[in-house]
Amino acid sequence: MKPSEPDNNESKSVQSLCGYRIFAARTMRGYCLSELARKIEHVVCRQTLNKYEQGILHPTAETLQVIADALEMDIHYFMRPLHPKIEHVQMRLPISKKGVIQHSCEEQIRDYCERYLEIEELLGLATDFEPIEMDVVKNLRIDAVDRARQLRERWQLGDFGISSVMNLLESHHIKTIAIEAPDTFRATAGFLADKRPFIVVNQSLPTEHKRLAALQELGHILLPTQPGLPENIKEHLCFTFATEMLITWNALRYYLGFCRKEISIAELRYIQAVYGIPIDCLML
Repeated sequence: MKPSEPDNNESKSVQSLCGYRIFAARTMRGYCLSELARKIEHVVCRQTLNKYEQGILHPTAETLQVIADALEMDIHYFMRPLHPKIEHVQMRLPISKKGVIQHSCEEQIRDYCERYLEIEELLGLATDFEPIEMDVVKNLRIDAVDRARQLRERWQLGDFGISSVMNLLESHHIKTIAIEAPDTFRATAGFLADKRPFIVVNQSLPTEHKRLAALQELGHILLPTQPGLPENIKEHLCFTFATEMLITWNALRYYLGFCRKEISIAELRYIQAVYGIPIDCLML
């Protein structure tokens, strides 16, 4: 059973925080209680670990160090105050994969955001995200392309390639996170409780696919769609938005012209290198 998350606005015991951190770190690694008990060679049993997580018992310093080593975490992690709550995360995973993978990804996201926000606060760099108003995207490809062009103009990108998608997003106060995750997870987006957006991608993706996935998630953050629009249509619209962000139709037309019956692989590889877009996206 998942322990209650400590609330930073109330007086909570160290025992409760430490227990939640043990649960979060275990979830991050994808272990069940029995697996963690085996990892620590039964220094304490499964039942005792469960009592730690529920805040019923508190581990000794020596036991906590053993648990930290098994989970590959710094021991200070278990005493670090909780910062952001995560809202509106849609993992877009196959239904059969959502449980363990989603919880693991969410805890990795929380850990990254906590450390990120702590650094911002220490350096006085905390910034607010400025919402971008866009017209509702209907079930039309041309709408998604038009919104991408509007954003490119707003961000003064012209028809040039984007050298670093991650740096571009960070410069506009959209946090970008790369995490270790199974192949079934590609990317997701969401908001912290203070309404700052974040985008998460699987760090094992090839570079071009990582760029595309990040911009596709940007579409999920920015594009308002009609209520009741099917998820597969939304996904397609966000994909169209992302490809137009990576390479505009004007740029593609400049390289390939209007009426081409054949395109060489050398041409496609050149465009891939210049614009950082997967070749298969150029063929759609």
